[in-house]
Amino acid sequence: MKLFFNDSIKAAKSIDVDQSTLTYETRLNTINDAYEAKSNLEKELKDDKYKYADGTSPNWGAVIGCYDNVITKCKEAQIDNWNAKVQEHVTFDVNSSSNVEELEQHINSLNGLNAEITNEDAREYILDADEKAKTNLENTIQEQVARYQGRIEAVKQEQKKAEEERQAAAANRQNNSRNNYSGSSNSGGGGSNFGGPSSGGKVVISWMDFYDENGNFIERVYKYSDGTYSDPYAFF
Repeated sequence: MKLFFNDSIKAAKSIDVDQSTLTYETRLNTINDAYEAKSNLEKELKDDKYKYADGTSPNWGAVIGCYDNVITKCKEAQIDNWNAKVQEHVTFDVNSSSNVEELEQHINSLNGLNAEITNEDAREYILDADEKAKTNLENTIQEQVARYQGRIEAVKQEQKKAEEERQAAAANRQNNSRNNYSGSSNSGGGGSNFGGPSSGGKVVISWMDFYDENGNFIERVYKYSDGTYSDPYAFF
C-alpha cells in the first residue's frame, strides 16, 4: 500500500515542471494528462479499498492536490502569457508609425491571439473557470484592433491629402505657365546658349518665371532644345 501511494505521489509531481519551459500546446497536454490521471485515481479510490494494516487510508488528497496544483499553474501561466502578448500591442504608440504594413502586422497578431483564446481547447482547458480573464482578453483585443484600424485609416487619409496637394501644386505650375508666358521677348527666353543652364549638349531655348497667386516669385524653369524642362512638371 505504501509503495502504491508513493508511486502515485511521484507520478503527480512528475508533471509539475517549470512553466517557463512550456508552450501553449504543451500546457494543454499537461492539463489534459493531469485531469485524466486525477480522474483515474479517483475511480480507483471510489471503493476506499486502499488502506493500511491499521485500517487507516493514505492521504490521497495530497496526490489529488498535486494534480490540481499543476492544472492551476498551467492555466495561470498561459493566461499571463496571453496578457503579456496583448500588452505589447497596448503599449505600442500607434501615432508614432505611418507604416501601414507595420500597423497591419499588429492587427494580424491580435487576430491570431483572439483565434487562440476563443479556440475550443482554450475555453475547455484554460479559461473554463475564469470568465473574467476570458472577457478581459477578448475585449482588450477588440479595442486594440479598432485602435490600429483607426490609425491605418488616418494614415491613408494623410497620404491621400498629400497626393492631392502634390497634384494641385503640379496643376498650379502648369496654369502659371500658361497665364504668365509672354514669349521669349518678354521673358528674356529666346533661344540661346546663355540665360540658363545647359545639360549634356542641350541648350536653353526659353525660360519662364513662375509666381504664386500673391505675385511672389516661385522659380524659373528652363526649356531645352530637346523639348525637356528643368522642372519635369512644367509645360509652356
